[in-house]
Amino acid sequence: MKLLCVGAKEHSDLLLGICRLAAVGGRRVLLIDGTSSRRLSCLVTPGSEPELVQYDEIDVACHFTSLDAALEHTAASGSVLEEYDIVMVDTDRADFPGAAGAYPFEGLFLTTAYDKYTMRRTAELICSLNDVCQVNTLTSTVIIRDAVECGIDEAYVDKVLAPLPFITPDEYHKLPFDEVDLAVRIDSEYQGKVGIRRMSRAYRNVLLAVTNEITGEDRAVLKRMIKQAMRRKTG
Repeated sequence: MKLLCVGAKEHSDLLLGICRLAAVGGRRVLLIDGTSSRRLSCLVTPGSEPELVQYDEIDVACHFTSLDAALEHTAASGSVLEEYDIVMVDTDRADFPGAAGAYPFEGLFLTTAYDKYTMRRTAELICSLNDVCQVNTLTSTVIIRDAVECGIDEAYVDKVLAPLPFITPDEYHKLPFDEVDLAVRIDSEYQGKVGIRRMSRAYRNVLLAVTNEITGEDRAVLKRMIKQAMRRKTG
């Protein structure tokens, strides 16, 4: 599975969590940071040079200026690209994927939120990336992050996304804001690992559901995998 990952709302921890579960389940995973902020790269390596890093059994390509450069470096490092079960490319730059249609993405992973800035930025990203990645042809998985009870709801999200070159999913995964999850994410970043054990039940349930959509793995198997990930020592 080759996924284009778009996060107008920060989602590095979610990508790492999905990859971690897949890795525990025996999948080979490559996660590529193609964002302007390099947030993901900052989490997994202290350096600033382009490199391929192994982080909690996940191969992470950091600080590359283009998708081609990341894939070429990965191949030169001895990793056979065809042997990866999952490749996730996180980007907010239309110039990162390269020439239109050069990399055959098979799905879209999108993280957004109810606030006005994030919704507007989500629309901009979908439109800019569609020209090179054919977003309008990709099956999508969408997470609404930091969901709270307010005057804005899924109907508003539908209204914003409907006119875009984008295949909306049958349902959105809503991830409620939780101070405990935020604390665990911060602790995990400084400990250099993917924190799942102390995350809220809601967070783990969303992680399980999304990984099920992406990998196609049976939910019962995924439940065992998430328990293994919580027990396994990492770092």
